[in-house]
Amino acid sequence: MNIAVTTQDEILRVCRELVAKEGIHALNMRRVAEACNVALGSLYNYFGAKDELITAVIDSVWRDIFHVSGEENLTRSFIDQVKYLFDCAREGESSYPSFFGAHMLQFASGAPKSVARVTMGKCFDEMKNGLMACLASDAMIRPDAFSDTFSERVFVDFVFSAFLFTLLQRKSDEPLLEVIRRSVYR
Repeated sequence: MNIAVTTQDEILRVCRELVAKEGIHALNMRRVAEACNVALGSLYNYFGAKDELITAVIDSVWRDIFHVSGEENLTRSFIDQVKYLFDCAREGESSYPSFFGAHMLQFASGAPKSVARVTMGKCFDEMKNGLMACLASDAMIRPDAFSDTFSERVFVDFVFSAFLFTLLQRKSDEPLLEVIRRSVYR
């Protein structure tokens, strides 16, 4: 006997499983209701429209991949936090094989799915804020590493952009890590 999924968190869990198996494009209200063993009308009590569901699922997948919770581990050095993000991405790519390519290319291209872009942007901002916190608490950063024109925020934005580019290109993380070592470390 199949048990009906009856909370928003459970629905998102089922949706993450569907995304992992079939990709984000496989999600639609009817398919999700079927997978959750609930009536289609019941699903609309949790998500008023497909776009609302997709936005919540995208946020849920990004948070699952990068473990974004707002509670960054300040015991990591900046470079260890960047390595951690790469490790999360690799693990996430194996869990959600088609997610990165489909969703990140859409984001990078400026596609008109504005709500999904805003959702992913919020997740990215949280990740960058975590990098800022790690940078601020890293005792091995050179005291003269930053200036008015090369601020901590500029550096984090550069590193994060390079991180995303490296993921999209499926390149090694070592060149970026070496740039970080040479740029700001003692």
